[in-house]
Amino acid sequence: MRFKKIKWKNLLSYGNKIQEYEFSEKPELVLVEGENGSGKSSIKEALTVSAYGRSAIRKMKDLPNWINKSAYTYNEIETSRGDTVIVERGIDPNFTQIQINGVNHNLPDKRKIDDFIENEILGLNFSTFCNTISLSFDDFKSFINLTASDKRKIVDPIFGIDILSEMRSKVKEDLKESSKNLDAIELSISKNENLLEKSIEQLKSLKKKISDDESEKKERIKSDIESKKKDLDVKKKIFNDLKSEIDGLVTVVNEHTSNIAKSKANIAEFDKKLKIYQSNKCPHCLSDLTGDNSIRIKSAIEKKREDENALLLDLNSAYSSISNKIKDLKQNQDTAKSDFYEIKSSLSSLESSLAALEKAKENDHEESIKSIVSTIKDEISNSKEESKKYSDEKELYQSLDEILSDGGIKRVLIDRVIPLLNGRITEISERLDFKFTFCFDNEFNPVINHLGMEVSPESLSTGQRKKMNLIVLLSFIELIKMKHNKMNIMFLDEIFSGLDRINVYKAIEILREYADRYGMTIFVVSHESLPEEFFDKKIQVTMPNHFSEMSIVETSHQG
Repeated sequence: MRFKKIKWKNLLSYGNKIQEYEFSEKPELVLVEGENGSGKSSIKEALTVSAYGRSAIRKMKDLPNWINKSAYTYNEIETSRGDTVIVERGIDPNFTQIQINGVNHNLPDKRKIDDFIENEILGLNFSTFCNTISLSFDDFKSFINLTASDKRKIVDPIFGIDILSEMRSKVKEDLKESSKNLDAIELSISKNENLLEKSIEQLKSLKKKISDDESEKKERIKSDIESKKKDLDVKKKIFNDLKSEIDGLVTVVNEHTSNIAKSKANIAEFDKKLKIYQSNKCPHCLSDLTGDNSIRIKSAIEKKREDENALLLDLNSAYSSISNKIKDLKQNQDTAKSDFYEIKSSLSSLESSLAALEKAKENDHEESIKSIVSTIKDEISNSKEESKKYSDEKELYQSLDEILSDGGIKRVLIDRVIPLLNGRITEISERLDFKFTFCFDNEFNPVINHLGMEVSPESLSTGQRKKMNLIVLLSFIELIKMKHNKMNIMFLDEIFSGLDRINVYKAIEILREYADRYGMTIFVVSHESLPEEFFDKKIQVTMPNHFSEMSIVETSHQG
């Protein structure tokens, strides 16, 4: 899949004038230059929205220019099959139109249209696209000092390893459910085994005594049954009363949660307003905020914040108190529930005993005992079979969890990536004349050496750390393109920030090689001037009349 042409208007800071960029068949290095806030990075947004109908960093409602509205994008794509596809989109009002080889292609709804474009035309999912074409120095400038988990948040999406984390999360849910079911079955087995033991003893005793006074035995059992039923009703009432009380308290807790969220939002709003007064200048009109009236307003805000903070403390205290009470009530509820089932189990045994007595003849008491015991044994046997099923499931999910863990298949994949990354780091370090040698271990921790001695990243100067982070970024770029070599475009946003000119020139040479090697158009976004002769084209972004505009200038680069 290759991008051939994009157009847009009324997108973000761009106005009603159509902006257009046509991609060359040849590899190109394109400089995107302009002041901060002029609309340079919005070119990348135009490409992303025109292709996928969504943005990775904004809501769709925030994309149209707030004055003109009616944002429009156009994207012409050549698919891997050689088809020419044109996708036109509108935002506020919303529409999507597709042409394939000049013929309109209609699908029933927008969701299916976007799925069709992503899967059938682009052949690259949205997450991978956003982590492939758009890389900012801000994402990598502190990569060396990030924690292992934060480094993986950058690395995993780039190399598609994040899908393993999603799979592991699903496995953990299944493992939890299997464990829960297994615990319930084992509890049922334990209760039935206890019931079996008690039933055998009770029925043996019944068999011994029934010959002496069967009628008296029946009356005693009936009396026990009635007593158990009353006990059952009492436990049931206690349980329901506790449930009603808990439900009422849960409603109060929910109200407190809502009020706490509102209070926090109010405090955040007061902090936002007070932050304006800290600079003593209005950020919109630049008027002075140190006058008496401004001070009174600030004091009033501070008082409101103080009151709101006091309210939040009260709400949190009440929330904690009610939550603890709910916890205590639930413990009581669990006790009542346990008592209820214990009584019910005993009642079931008594009723079974009574039924056996009423049906049995003088010579078939033995058969009644065997029947009751056999029923309980069957229930235990069936429960054990079910227990084995859940036990096997649990063992399977535990194995899958181990395979999908950071020490499992992820480790295998990372172990394949690390040597490639370290190889590129060594090559680029030499080209940028970096005086230290460094590589990453399989946890992406830097191992830095100088003159045969290992040194800490914190001991490097600011300039050395900047160069080191640029080397990491350039190394990642090539690995990304090796993995997604069909993409013909890449945006690099402010990757030369704070770097000395000599190394900027050397880094541009490396990007030139990347463009030629992988047949890409590489956009280098910068708010500082870079030598135009290093680039095939320059896009100058300005803001005449309060709207962004871009002009494309051919440079003197001869290739």
